[in-house]
Amino acid sequence: MTRAATAIVPDEGLMARRSPDESAEVVARIHPFVEVLVLERRGSWALVGFPDGGGRDLWVEAASLQAPATRDA
Repeated sequence: MTRAATAIVPDEGLMARRSPDESAEVVARIHPFVEVLVLERRGSWALVGFPDGGGRDLWVEAASLQAPATRDA
């Protein structure tokens, strides 16, 4: 099983949709700086979930996600 990539929601937050389509219903707003798991990509969209397994999987514009900061060991 492949491990999902992590990403960070940008400082303006993200509108999350029910399906990967600009006209799809907005079902949630993901707060800024939340870490999400990128579970799938479909075109310009990313299906994201949450590391703690809480909530439901949501579609967001993939280009808006930020790479997590790297930590020095």
